[in-house]
Amino acid sequence: SLKYNGDCREVTFNGVNFATQELSMALDSRTIRQVQYNYLTEDGPLITFTLAYFDDKDRFFLDRIMRSISFST
Repeated sequence: SLKYNGDCREVTFNGVNFATQELSMALDSRTIRQVQYNYLTEDGPLITFTLAYFDDKDRFFLDRIMRSISFST
């Protein structure tokens, strides 16, 4: 079953603010964790990144990727 972990909050990657929500779900004997980052562009489109991982090591790796993303206008 799906479980939301805490409230939505705001985080910043490379000067861009994202709304984020963390959740987890059980799948057989494992727990899949997800974090979703949402960014509303100035022109209106919503950009969403959903990162799925099993442990903190995977999360650290994925967060490094998020920090490498940049937006240009």
